[in-house]
This record gives sequence, C-alpha cells and structure tokens, in this order.
Amino acid sequence: MSTEEEKLEQIKAKRKTLVEEIFSQKYNYIEITEKDKKANSIYHSKVFPSFKFPDDFYYNLAMKYKSEIELNEFFTDLKRMPKGCLLHHHLIDCINVKWLSDTVMKEENLKNIYMRKFRDKYDILIYNKTPNLIGDKPDIPFKEIIDKYLLENKGKTVYDYFFQKLSMNSDEIENVKNNSEAWGVFMPKYFFCYFLVYYKEFFKEHIRNTFMQCIKDKQYRIESRNTPGIIRDENFNLISVDEEMNIYLEELKYINSLNLETKFTFGLIVEIIKNKSDDIMTKIINNSIELKKKYPELICAIDLSGDEDHFRSLENLTPILLKNAEPNFPYIFHCGETLNAQNFNLIDGALLNAKRFGHCINLFKLGNLSEYIKKNQIVLEINPISNQILRQVRDLRLHPCIGYHNTGIKICINNDDPTLYNTEGVAYDYFVVAATMEFDLLDFKCFGLNSIDGALINEELKKEYKNKFLKNWNEFLEYFINKYEKN
Repeated sequence: MSTEEEKLEQIKAKRKTLVEEIFSQKYNYIEITEKDKKANSIYHSKVFPSFKFPDDFYYNLAMKYKSEIELNEFFTDLKRMPKGCLLHHHLIDCINVKWLSDTVMKEENLKNIYMRKFRDKYDILIYNKTPNLIGDKPDIPFKEIIDKYLLENKGKTVYDYFFQKLSMNSDEIENVKNNSEAWGVFMPKYFFCYFLVYYKEFFKEHIRNTFMQCIKDKQYRIESRNTPGIIRDENFNLISVDEEMNIYLEELKYINSLNLETKFTFGLIVEIIKNKSDDIMTKIINNSIELKKKYPELICAIDLSGDEDHFRSLENLTPILLKNAEPNFPYIFHCGETLNAQNFNLIDGALLNAKRFGHCINLFKLGNLSEYIKKNQIVLEINPISNQILRQVRDLRLHPCIGYHNTGIKICINNDDPTLYNTEGVAYDYFVVAATMEFDLLDFKCFGLNSIDGALINEELKKEYKNKFLKNWNEFLEYFINKYEKN
C-alpha cells in the first residue's frame, strides 16, 4: 500500500470515528434497537425521498402546503406513531373550527351570542343573555354579522367565516416580513372568540375535544397553559375557580372511562403575561400557590409568556418570582422566543430553576448556556410551525433546535397554537421537522421519551408512560416495516 493510500485509509477511519462522536450525543440516553435501525433505514430509502416541496415550503410557509402534507403517506404514518406527552400548548388556541362554528350556530345558542369591541381594537364574541345595548358601541347580535357575511360572500359558509377569523391562512401571511407584522395578524384572531370559548358550556366540550385530540395523537398527557378564573356563565359573570377546576376533573374522568390502555392525565400551567404590574403578578402567584395546594394533581407549574423583547424581562421580574418558594411548583418559561442576542431571559430563567423552556430560539447565541441546560436535563419545547409563521425562524432548515438535539440537549415537538396555525394535533409539526430539519425515526423516538422526561409528573407515572411508549413504539415499527417492505 502506498503512502497516499495509507493516508487515505487513516482519514477514512478518523472520519468514521469523528462522525460517530459528533452524532452520538443525541442518542446517548436512549437505547437504539436493531428494529429501530431497520425501520430507520427503510425510512431513509423509501419515505424521505417522497418529501418534495417547493422552496417556499422551507423558508416561507410550510402550512401553505397543508393539503400536500395530508396526502403524503408518511403523514398517515405519523398519526399512528406514539408521541409521549404534549408539553407546549395553549388551551384557548386549540379550537376545532368546525366544532365551534357548528356549536355557535345552533338556534338555542345563536340568540345569545353578540359581537363586542374589546380594548377599542378587537372584535370579540361573547355569550351573554344580557347584552350591552347602550353607548356608541353597542353589542351586535352575531346573527346579523353572519347574515351580512353570507349575503356579501355568495358560496361561502359559516365555517368559512370562522376559519377566516381564527386561522392565519397563507394569503394573509405570505408577505409578512417580520415578527411584529406576524403578531399584527395573530392578535385579532386570538381575541376573536376568546370570551366565547370561555363560556362555561362551550368550554366543557372544548376541553373534551382537546383531550380527545391528544388521544388520537397517541399522547398520554397534556400540559397546557391557561389562566384560572376567566370562565363565565350565560350572563357573562365569572364562575368560581373551584367550578372551573371541576370541569377539568369531570372531563378527565370521562376520558378515562373510555377503556384506555393507559391513564390519560392533564396538567394546568398557570399562564401570566410578562407585562403585568408587580401587584398583579404577586397576587396571581400567591393565588396559584394556594390553588396548587388544593388541586396538586391538576395545577403543575407557572409560566410567563408574552413579547420577549418588549415586555418585562425575567431579570426585572426576578424579585417578584422569588416569592414563589414552593419547590414542587416550578416555573416553565416562554424564553428565547427571539433572535436578539442581548435578550438574556434564558439565563435568568435558568437561575430561577425553570424545569422547561418554550421556544429557546436564541439559545445558540448565548454561549455556554447550552451546556448548563444539557447538564441539568432541562427539556426544550420546540414549536416549528409557530416559529415559521410568526417569522422567528423563517427558514426551518436553519432552525437552531437541530443543533440543540445533535449536541444532546433534550427537545420535544409541540403545536403551540394549533387553531391559529390551521393545524389539528401535532402530526403536522412532526411532518414539518422531518421534511425541513431531516429528523428521522430515531430522532422521533428521542422526542417522545424526552417529552415524558420533561412532564411534571412523579417518577412512577413517568416509568409507566415510558413503558407504554416503548410498547407502542415497537408496535408502530412493526406496522412501518411491514408496510414499506411490501412496497
């Protein structure tokens, strides 16, 4: 063998070793079986080549191609794949648009639904038997709004109206350039039926629909953000928080009466907006601590959300947040939902012992903080479709979570605000990360197990969920291998 040939062989050997070292981090905490490897080989040879989309799928708006995603055979496979737990989710923004439009338009409901101006800026719907009919902005019967819409838009339906009002469709956001413009489209949709969904009777069914969607998505638990104390009765009066908590408990009882193989659980994360005053923040934290004591299996964490760059920083809020001295009532922060390298919310969140972080887009700009997050096993809640639509990561091929996962940081995949992003369930987000970030079945196994690691449940239940996940995972692999080996 010549000197050149020897050098080439040495480089090949070193290359193989280096590649293995580089990519070993992301799998060093799970077992990769021979069945995993076989299924993943089939995935790369027979499934991934079917992901053929125009360039703007990757760098502009993946959900513009929703119908093409739904026609892809792997999207059907993803619905069967176990996904562990759903950890980043907002209860108000997971509405089934068809359900809502059908429910609202029932004769017995329609006569009590009105449109009202909120903050002199947003159109909102309310369920109220005693409408405000005075002043220069009286409540308008919703039936009048619908009748006018149908008259002016021949061929359109009530569903079309609700879809237009609730979902950020591609026509509206294709030319949106930045995060500020995207929020300008987002907020009117967020508020449109905020109070309507929080009408007690609608809310009950909404919660049931949400839990059922998780079951369909092969998930065992959901931890969702909401603000207790905002559910209203038919006269627009607030119901008690205890009555609200009982809605969750009753719907959980119903779901678990359906002969599920594994108990489905729900954790409510108390959501606080970062721009609240010190007094309001303190009051909410104190009330939440008392609520946690009363409903320990239901209330699981506190989250601060809102504009990362323009609302109060976690550094500013730390004196208030330290008033929560309950070790079993952790913080789960929206953090790093920005590209600003001088936004240190992730650093301050780590100092406050947060158990998880949502979004974390600017983590890659914060030096060695990623090592701290990895060492402390903090799970990152990644929301790919949300990040692209809100223009925080325009090109999903460059999403920083690729690097986080490859270096061994635990990430999981979530759907954030599915109604507003025109999705139902989390399978769309999984498909998008497969197509744009080139994550494969081995990565998906990690994400499912990571989501269970990050869930705020006891170790015994985590063990049960992991055993269930691995059983379901093997069943999925058998289905997957049999299906594609025949083709």
